[in-house]
Amino acid sequence: MAIAIVVPGRDVSILKKNIEEKLQGEVPVWIYPDIPDPGAVRMAVVWKHPPGSLQEFPNLAVVHSLGAGVEHLLDDVLL
Repeated sequence: MAIAIVVPGRDVSILKKNIEEKLQGEVPVWIYPDIPDPGAVRMAVVWKHPPGSLQEFPNLAVVHSLGAGVEHLLDDVLL
């Protein structure tokens, strides 16, 4: 299992660090587009993700919106 952070145009390094600390390093956290194993991603933390980008994760089970609202998710016709 791995977590992908898909938040283009923002520095999410602190978010990545905090998630890794909470999970005590047991789950890899990767920042899109640098995802070494898309098949391992089971959860994505997103905000205004590139349309279609979540299709890259064949085993995706959970999508978490980083901000309030989910319009950006509903606008992705490939979901």
